[in-house]
Amino acid sequence: MQEDGYERFLPPGSSTLTPSSQLQPPMVLCEELICLYFRYIHVSFHVLFHEPSFQTAFRSGTLPKILLFAVFGMSARFSQHESLASIPPRERGRPFTKEAERLLNLHDVSLTTIQACLLLGASAVAEGGGAIESVFFSVACRMGLLLDLPNAPVATRIQQEVNYRGDDRPILLTGDAKTDIVSVVDIIRDGYLVIHCKSTTEDDAIMQHSPTYGRETISGASHY
Repeated sequence: MQEDGYERFLPPGSSTLTPSSQLQPPMVLCEELICLYFRYIHVSFHVLFHEPSFQTAFRSGTLPKILLFAVFGMSARFSQHESLASIPPRERGRPFTKEAERLLNLHDVSLTTIQACLLLGASAVAEGGGAIESVFFSVACRMGLLLDLPNAPVATRIQQEVNYRGDDRPILLTGDAKTDIVSVVDIIRDGYLVIHCKSTTEDDAIMQHSPTYGRETISGASHY
């Protein structure tokens, strides 16, 4: 599969760190925001990533900055970090989202761009930006068709599942994300409708860091 051309996020303190992004959160905040994303967002809205792989990429300096900041943009509202305490919860993620938007490269046709557009579209929903949401999701859908992710060669089952999420999720999100969608029509290929069925329990177990699935009660952190 084609690699993306995005700059990677090297952990603060790295001797090779040459940050070009306008934001450079401290390591403790980065770790907190990643955990909050997988605790509150990942399990209740969309399943784009494999959590252990995401954490490993972050710590090894191989995670694209755009994905990290897009994730932060969604999870910052739940943070209890002192650096964000004076900012209203709904506004905490905006600088991170803006930075992810700045890093977005539409010339980079890759899974990373698809994932970033889905995250940025979701952030737009939270801000009431229906028009920009449609733009981000449309880009994700189009790139998914161009890459033909379900049929892309992979080395592991985990990467295959990540590809499936990158391909199916744009289509699911353009419908009613609150309904229990059993299957969706993807595209018409060679005169046949291509149907992508809802993932199985086994597939979900591969993608989840823990078997717990569903919403958790948020204590001590308002998201409004």
